[in-house]
Order: sequence, then C-alpha cells, then structure tokens
Amino acid sequence: MNIVIDVRPLMGGKWSGVETYIYYLIKYISKLDSENNYILFANAKKDQSRHIPDFGRKNITIIQTNIPNKILNIGLLYFNYPKLDRLLEKKLKLKIDAFIFPDLRPYALSKKTASIQTVHDLCFEHFPKFFSLKSRLWFKLLQPKKLINKANHVIAVSNSTKQDLINTYKISASKIEVIYEGIDDQFTAGINDLTWIDIRSKYHLPENYLLFLSTLEPRKNLKNLLLAFEEYKLSNNSTKLVLVGKEHPDIFSKLQIPPSKDIIQTGFISEAEKPYFYKHAKALVYPSYFEGFGLPLLEAMKCDTPIITSNNSSMPEIAGKCAIYIDPNDTKTILEALRKIENPEEQKKLAANCHLQIKKFSWNECAKSTSQIIKAAVLKKTAAIKS
Repeated sequence: MNIVIDVRPLMGGKWSGVETYIYYLIKYISKLDSENNYILFANAKKDQSRHIPDFGRKNITIIQTNIPNKILNIGLLYFNYPKLDRLLEKKLKLKIDAFIFPDLRPYALSKKTASIQTVHDLCFEHFPKFFSLKSRLWFKLLQPKKLINKANHVIAVSNSTKQDLINTYKISASKIEVIYEGIDDQFTAGINDLTWIDIRSKYHLPENYLLFLSTLEPRKNLKNLLLAFEEYKLSNNSTKLVLVGKEHPDIFSKLQIPPSKDIIQTGFISEAEKPYFYKHAKALVYPSYFEGFGLPLLEAMKCDTPIITSNNSSMPEIAGKCAIYIDPNDTKTILEALRKIENPEEQKKLAANCHLQIKKFSWNECAKSTSQIIKAAVLKKTAAIKS
C-alpha cells in the first residue's frame, strides 16, 4: 500500500506536541511496517524540506508541493479542490491507498482513498479566549466538526478526547479509536553528570527547583501557578521555579510573567537537554486547564520525576498514581501540592509509581495500532467501492 502522512504541521519549524507526535509516528510506523510505502506530504511556496527530519528509511518518500498555503487552503475549504490524493498520484505515478492527517488541516480526497484523522484535543471549543484572534478566525473557517466527521476513521489520543468528541461533536463512538502517544526509550539514554554540570551552568539553574515545561500559553495556567508559588516562597526560600518554553502570540493570547529572582525563564531548550531538567527537578508542575493528552507528563514519568497536575480532562488518565492532583481554578490546592511535594517520602512514592505508569505508553504500540487502523480503513473503503 501507498500511505500518505500529512506533514504540513512541520513546515513552520516550531515543535510542540503535534510535531513530536508526527515525528515519532513516522519513525516507528515506517520501521514496523516495511512492506508498505510511506509518503510524507508537505506544502509551501518555498522549499521547506529542511524542516522534515531524515528518517533514513527506504520506504519513506518526501514530496512537497509549492502551492501558496493561502490559495491551497481556500481551494480545500471552499471548493473541495484539489484532491490531494489525485495531486500526488499524478506527481508520483502511483496509487494512493490512505491518507493520515495527524492534526486538523483542510483537505480534500477522492472517494477511493481512505482517510484517518487524529484529534489531540478540542481546547479551541472550550477555551476560545486562550487563543489569538487569528487562531479563532482560523478554527471558524476550518469547521473542525465537519472535518472530523468526513474522515473514515478517527484516532483520539486519550479516552478523554474520545469522550469529548462524542459529547461535543456527536461523533459515533464506533468511529473513534483511542491510541495513546508514547515516549522514546532514547529520551533518557546517555544522561551523565558532566553534561548536567554544563547545562546547569548554561541556564543558571539552582540546586532545588520546581519545573514547568510547556508552551507558555494561558491554557497552561501559569497565572495561578505564579500566585501559588509567590505564597509558597514565604515559607520556602530555597526552591526556585524554572519555566521552560516559549510564547507563540500568533497562535495563543499573550501572557504576562512578572520578573522575579525566584523565577528562571530559559526559553526554548533542545530535546537532548529536556531529560536533565526533569531528572533534577523536585517535581513537574503542570496545572493546565485542559489537555487532550499531555506529553510533558510522559517525559516526567520517564525520568521518575513526581508530578503536580490538574484533576480534569486527560491528566488523571495519563499520570495515574504518579501525581498530586489540584484544582486548576483554586490556587490553594496548588499551594498545598507545592508544600506536599517537599516531603521526601511523597517524592519517593510518586517516583516509584512513575516507573510503573510509564509502561502503558509506547510509540511502538502507537505505531502498531495505527497500522492496524490504516489496514482496516483501506479494506473497508475497498469493500464499499466494490459494493
């Protein structure tokens, strides 16, 4: 089979949860399934191939069309044209069997090609105020409900997201498959003390710190975290708060983080540096208002790092017994959790639970389940055409 994976989200060169999902899905599914061909579809007016990683596999082909994105999106949204499968078939001289869309993007396909849509969350439906005006207009034009409904199969990254799709968009439960994201075994490989000394010096990290690692956006609830941390500091002046991540004001509404000697902002860090930040933190503090999955939770668990996170959406499902849970709207519960995590016995217990919980999440299993969905979608589509 010839299977296309839409890698248009990689064209911006900025990596967050969706881009990480795309990278590891391709890495593992192309290795697991050597019988089929995987075509990575990109589009940009200029050559953006530098943003697509080299997977080094013979069954991967990269193809970029050069249609200006505004023109392509208008055509797909309003005229259901061009048919992306036909477009690629013409260029590659082969038949396309299935198209995977790892996030919500406009698309049009001919009736013969199976479509699989991954949905990470519906945060834009529940918390539109957290997004920029530009993003809110985009989602209005995109019509996500219509987009998801037209897919042959839907992958939800958590049971929480599946239930949200059922409740919010009335998507049939039988159409949705829950496939968890994973964590690469190499994430913690090669950690050593000498590199930690260099990283600690580079970012001026203290010995004792709490870690927040994510895109700096309102949904992550930094406002209430900072309020709780300010009160926490009155009784604990040795622990700092390290904020790792960057703002994306073009997508999300802006944040205001007041300067403080007790708050260290590192900006963007590399993937290779991430495990060091987790490994040496007292805890990952992740008091988000809403998550469809929450990859930082997995990264913390992989490092046996205790977690403080919210008691809503997907977070209890993913973190299990590795976390102290808080009400994201109540700074008192965040403060109580910050104080509770100071207890060495509590840290030890949560770390031990992390070692067990992380076993539930595997990119290899994600790839295997996705491969099964693709095969089922193609068989169903072929049978429908024949009938």
